[in-house]
Amino acid sequence: MLLAAVLLPALLFAQNAKDVVEKFMAQMKNLKTVSMDFEYRYENATEKTDSRQQGRLLIMGKMYRLDWEASAIYCNGQLRWTYLKEVNEVTVNTPSMVEDGIFADPSLLFSFDEKDYRHKLRSEQAIVEGKAVLWIDLFPKDKKADYTSISLQVEKSTLLPVSIAYYGKNGGNVTVKIQKIDAAVKPTPADFTFNAKNYPNVEVVDMR
Repeated sequence: MLLAAVLLPALLFAQNAKDVVEKFMAQMKNLKTVSMDFEYRYENATEKTDSRQQGRLLIMGKMYRLDWEASAIYCNGQLRWTYLKEVNEVTVNTPSMVEDGIFADPSLLFSFDEKDYRHKLRSEQAIVEGKAVLWIDLFPKDKKADYTSISLQVEKSTLLPVSIAYYGKNGGNVTVKIQKIDAAVKPTPADFTFNAKNYPNVEVVDMR
């Protein structure tokens, strides 16, 4: 039923960027659960930096689990565990103690108030890896924002995200490219809680 609800008719797409963003945001708010495999890229020409890593994200409401190659983050909405695989150590804190950043709360990765942005429909004919996508640029109205613009690509047939890129004022750009997405996944609360019993001899650092 959930997937059926997100498959919107193609007739909806002959419209302006603001309408597309509104429909996209409404859909993302309606997704109770979602999992996605993605590539994270950070590039900064000034620093001559260009790094990439694979990630997997599982979300249920305000709970999430974020898996990287060297670490994993669990959050059940009340506590947040950051597990470092190489040293077998987990740090416990609360979500409010987390620093800012696009993964500070991954459940909000594709959630922002469209009223805070100017919109431009760059293309409604773009093809990305065989998918027909709508390509929208968003420009923050707040001059104090850390980034100059956001580039959002959504698949035409489903309005599910394909990629999102943040262009920073400091020259650092972040791109999250979705490789696989599943809106029918059925996690349980246990999937978002770090269980020390599953990690023998793990060192627990409680920062609360």
